[in-house]
Amino acid sequence: MTDLTSLSIAEIFKSLESNNSDVVAEIQRFFHENLSETRESWLVSGLYDYYTNTGSVNGMKLLANVREPHDKILCDKLSDGLRSGTHVSLTLDLMGYIVRKQPTWLHRVSSHQIFKELVKLIKTEMDVSILVPALLVLVSLLPIVAHKVK
Repeated sequence: MTDLTSLSIAEIFKSLESNNSDVVAEIQRFFHENLSETRESWLVSGLYDYYTNTGSVNGMKLLANVREPHDKILCDKLSDGLRSGTHVSLTLDLMGYIVRKQPTWLHRVSSHQIFKELVKLIKTEMDVSILVPALLVLVSLLPIVAHKVK
């Protein structure tokens, strides 16, 4: 495997979509190491932007494994995604995947803006292809956050 530190971020993201499972595993390890070593938001933000631009399944898997303290950054990006209107479907797909993975920080979404944005989306959305996944995410979240919802 090539030394990943010598690659540009674009080349690293391109390698994430490789057909070689060893390369993908190495890129995933690289992301996990960097996420555990830094508290800065650029990596999660960049990964989220990459995911919404490409719909990458590997990008979604990496984002679903985000741990504290990066969960707040991810929730901020998801909240923006629900509000934006351009990547709502991909944002809901990612939220559904995260809810199924049930990370340790998931209970915090009830007190984050993302929960309000999800409810607002459900109240105002007319497109069934957006409304149904949003409802599924909300219904899946309820057992986790029910005691915190006002």
